[in-house]
Parts: sequence; C-alpha cells; structure tokens
Amino acid sequence: MREFWVVPAIDLMEGTVVRLRQGRFDEATRYARDPIGWARALVAAGARRLHVVDLDGARQGRPAHLPLLERIAQAAGVPVQFGGGLRSLESVRQALQAGASAVMLGTGALDPGLIEPALAAWGAERVWAAIDVRGGRVVVSGWTEASDQSPAELARRLHAAGVRWALVTDTQADGTSRASTLRRRWQWRARACTSWPPAGWDRPRTWRRWRVWAWPASSSVGPSTKGG
Repeated sequence: MREFWVVPAIDLMEGTVVRLRQGRFDEATRYARDPIGWARALVAAGARRLHVVDLDGARQGRPAHLPLLERIAQAAGVPVQFGGGLRSLESVRQALQAGASAVMLGTGALDPGLIEPALAAWGAERVWAAIDVRGGRVVVSGWTEASDQSPAELARRLHAAGVRWALVTDTQADGTSRASTLRRRWQWRARACTSWPPAGWDRPRTWRRWRVWAWPASSSVGPSTKGG
C-alpha cells in the first residue's frame, strides 16, 4: 500500500480562512476567522506541513498577508510553503524571511526574469512552481486570466530552467470535492519532470473542509516532509 502525506491548505482572504469554488472569489466559504488557531489545530490533528495561499495577494499582484504568514509559521512549528502574489524577487525574499520553507510561483513562473534569478538565489528546494490549469491552458493572476501556454509546454520550460518541484492544480475541480481529471492526463508531466504533486482534490473525505494536496511519500512524485 502506498503511503501519502496529506498537506492541508490554508487559503487566506481578508485575514480569514476560506475555500473558493473553482477559484472564484465570489464563491468563498469562510471556515475560520483565526488562521493561527486553525494552523495549530491542523498540526495537532497530524499535519506535517502546511500550504498557505494568499488569495488577496494573488488577485492584487503582491503579497497581502506576510505578517500573518510569519505568525502561522511561528505557531505551527512545521514547514509552511507559501504562494500568492509573488511576482518580484523582493516579494520572494520577504516571504522566505517571514518563515516560508518554500515559495510557490504561479504567475511568476511564466516570467524567466523572475523564476531563474529566484532559483539562482535560493535554490530549487525553496523555489517551486505552481501550474494552475483550466481547459487545457495555464491560468494566471489569481486564476482570472488564461495564458497562451499549455501545462506541458510550461512544465518542460520550467524543468529546463532548473525547477524541481511544482504544484499542479486543476482549477475546475478545486473546492468542489470531485476528483481532478488531471489524474487521467499525466502523460505530459511524465515527459517533463518527475516531481509534480497534484493539488485541488478534497480527498480523503475526512479532509473535505480543507483544500488539500498529497503525494506518495516513498516515490519521486513529491518531496518527503521529513527534516523540513
């Protein structure tokens, strides 16, 4: 039997914990007004890593919740990866200084002038890509705009640039509690890179209230959480 880590995502909007349906800001369900307490509860329940998403930052193009990230990282005591609005080297530096164990570049991953210097400065273990997919295209700017790139094209380019880890999200399944169709279309990631954990599935059912992502801990599909 394959072993999986389940990594809960804490999606932040206006200082609260929410879940968006298919990334739509007008379809937000609020779960907690205390993200710090929410993070502590997840760790107490067994989470070994947390994934924090700054939704306001993703929409406005710059991080909005770095002080909250710092408090979550301090309170959680486990690795905390962070994404949302990281579109400059300065914002990446600030997120890492605030306590992120790794940063996720989504819109920024399409910019060689950002992701390549970030990889050179902080390394592939701390600079990840986020490939958000809708209708066979990569979407950016908080999932509000479609790019002209396919996931396969972007994956190949990122792999060539030195990216080792990427978070792949099926935006049409995110927040819906239904399985991602990306699981049936992994041929493109196999041709591009071996380390691409999928996101946006609300499985197992016991984690239904959180957007989670998981990977086989004993294979090359994703990184082990051991040792941070």
